Amino acid sequence: YSLDIVSGKRRCHSVYARTYTDTKKKLITAKNNAISMQTAQKESERNVAYDQNMTLNDIADEWLQEIHKKRKYSTYIKYSDVYDTHIQPVLGSLSLSSLTQKNMDQVLIANQPISQSLSASISCVLNQIMKYGAKEYGTIPYKLKPETERKERMEVEVLTISEQSRLINWLHEDMNISKAGILLCMTTGIRLGEICALKWEDIDFENNVLSIQRTVQRIPIKG
Repeated sequence: YSLDIVSGKRRCHSVYARTYTDTKKKLITAKNNAISMQTAQKESERNVAYDQNMTLNDIADEWLQEIHKKRKYSTYIKYSDVYDTHIQPVLGSLSLSSLTQKNMDQVLIANQPISQSLSASISCVLNQIMKYGAKEYGTIPYKLKPETERKERMEVEVLTISEQSRLINWLHEDMNISKAGILLCMTTGIRLGEICALKWEDIDFENNVLSIQRTVQRIPIKG
């Protein structure tokens, strides 16, 4: 079967050959050709709205608006910040028709030195933008691979037992809410956002139990 482009109806075709094997080969070739024609037709229809001067900024703005509608605000802010800080300065002004895989690879090079985590975030955001462009406008979905080479971790400096003891003694003098937060962090290991989100009902004074139920984070508000 094939799809008639003019009428939009399916059309039946037959293939003939001397042997079964030859007929099967012809049939496979005919099917592949029909699929290729249908794919080309779909790409042609999808590319009608594709402006050759459209830049990565244009696609990124559309994609970020979709993220804003469908995902948490904190996710939108994170993706927007990654794009504005690490991707836009390198690729933002390039037209999609001139974008190449080599351009994509330059993003991580231009942002060196970066951590593996940031490399993964940059790749994730850029790849999602390219996937959106391919879906909506039929652009080439180039893909950026994050760095996978393991780097040596920086040694973390910690307080000695003596320093911890001196700090705890100071915290107990003239106790206030800030000192209480530092003391909680030192003695329980909870994060800053978890400390800030604590409520009185999270504290069981009878059983000496502190329950971590939620966290808060500070995020910028666009505009």
